[in-house]
Amino acid sequence: MRLALLYISVFVALGGFSVSAQVDRTKKPSAGPPRPLILPKIQRASLKNGLKVMLTEYHQLPIVQLNLVLQTGTVADPPQKAGVGTLTMRLLDEGTRKRTALQIADELDFIGANLFSSANYDGCFVGLQTLKEHLSTAVDIYSDVILHPTFPQQEFDRAKKELLTSLIQQRDQPAAVATRVFATRLYGEEHPYGRPNDGTEASVTQITVQDLKDFYEKYARPNNATLIVVGDVTLKELLPTLERYLGSWESKTVPEVKIPEISAETKPMIFLVDKPQAAQSQIRIGHVGLPRSTSDYFPVVVMNTILGGGFNSRLNWNLREQKGYTYGTGSSFQFRKGAGPFTTTGGFRTDVTDKSVVESV
Repeated sequence: MRLALLYISVFVALGGFSVSAQVDRTKKPSAGPPRPLILPKIQRASLKNGLKVMLTEYHQLPIVQLNLVLQTGTVADPPQKAGVGTLTMRLLDEGTRKRTALQIADELDFIGANLFSSANYDGCFVGLQTLKEHLSTAVDIYSDVILHPTFPQQEFDRAKKELLTSLIQQRDQPAAVATRVFATRLYGEEHPYGRPNDGTEASVTQITVQDLKDFYEKYARPNNATLIVVGDVTLKELLPTLERYLGSWESKTVPEVKIPEISAETKPMIFLVDKPQAAQSQIRIGHVGLPRSTSDYFPVVVMNTILGGGFNSRLNWNLREQKGYTYGTGSSFQFRKGAGPFTTTGGFRTDVTDKSVVESV
């Protein structure tokens, strides 16, 4: 009886709600007041060796995330050995003076932590995510990877072979070919932005273990880095742990890496790569864009969102929804320390390649 009454009560309540919640769906609802923007507080400090530390406390979960940012990226690769920075970061956790690659993986797995590293044109990155209760143990492993990588020859040979295999596979991927050719035509082979982050078959073949060691020795220095920390920890708790494990990291003069001036093309140019039996035509259209430091950064981001930065953007609406030329297309600015490219990107039906180019521009 009680159960039946409960059902009746719920039914009546829901019925009343549905009547009162009726709205006129022919009219667009008015926007409510904007929510206040409350940015997290960033605390700043420095270790004795010059390593800058930025902390944002986040106590909702017992997790701490650390991201080390080295201010030098693959633009510092030797011109004939593009891919050095990428391979350096890929090999970073493959062995140290105290731990083998397997020991590093086992120790991190035992405490449920995750360590990762990568490189792009502007910087190199080493990240760590760990539970708060294992922070000291995790930072011990993390610091060992950062301070004492050995780049074992056996692991280098394996990683180099994997990278070369990936580069060979990309020959059969029209999207990858289009992106690489576009960068080279836009910047030229002599400019670092005209060379792929992960190199070419010719450049990677020339890379040796010593190249990786030289790259890391030059640029992996605390005075060339910032450690960004977010999580369930206070600055008072964090700094002693960092001093203990990263305080011995030695500062040295870091070579300055200048990004060459970019001489953009002044005349429109079409460059064709013939790929017989390709299912689609991959099209890249663009020009040299803007550096991240531009004062127009936020207006440009808003502008590109309207043009091609989202599913409902003008490019995608026209070429996908109205014309049916593509599954999806868009545009983007790659904001870098130097002027990165502005690009419209998409894969289009081969029978409307010419029309797709016309509509995109």
